[in-house]
Amino acid sequence: MSSNITLRRVVDEKRAIRMQARRVMSRYTYRDHDPVREADRRTSMNDARTALCLAMGVAEKDIDPASGRDYSAEAYERVRASWQDYARHHGLSRFYDGPAYQQAIDGWRARRPDLVADGWVGPLESWARD
Repeated sequence: MSSNITLRRVVDEKRAIRMQARRVMSRYTYRDHDPVREADRRTSMNDARTALCLAMGVAEKDIDPASGRDYSAEAYERVRASWQDYARHHGLSRFYDGPAYQQAIDGWRARRPDLVADGWVGPLESWARD
């Protein structure tokens, strides 16, 4: 019973961090027309993203220092599963979904080629619709 309570506490803590992350990141949703303020906004957003990754327990080596994005194996699995789930339920359109799909693959290939080498591209492209 105590392990269930401990597990629930961990889930609640992660949920609280995600909710806090949404509040923090919502501050950075609007673009500024002044290039200097926009650069400052993007830098602050990337720093906040890095802090949130660290708060979620992501190892420093898996965080991109420029963007603050999580490039861990766990993040890769979440992205891959998300694309597979989307393709399974909706199919992939080469014209509508293709650019975002290709951008996701290229981003992972550029930063973590050791993970993308497992061939998840094939199954998704076989589900493609026009």
